Amino acid sequence: MLLLVLLAYASGNPEMKETLRSFLSFYRENRDVFTMLTKNDPPMPEEAPSEAQKDRPHEGVGDLRIFEEYLKKTV
Repeated sequence: MLLLVLLAYASGNPEMKETLRSFLSFYRENRDVFTMLTKNDPPMPEEAPSEAQKDRPHEGVGDLRIFEEYLKKTV
């Protein structure tokens, strides 16, 4: 919308028209850069766990009663 207003205003002013034309040319050449800079991505994901961390048992997983029952039966 703003672009239309500026173009209407620039129709009587050749300097303004040339300025708008050069800006639009610059924008077309660098559109990807502008998109990348204004992109609102979520923050970077956390680092992937290392191999040593993958093999470690997770806290809170499993039931200790199962282990106790196993020990009662084997002892």
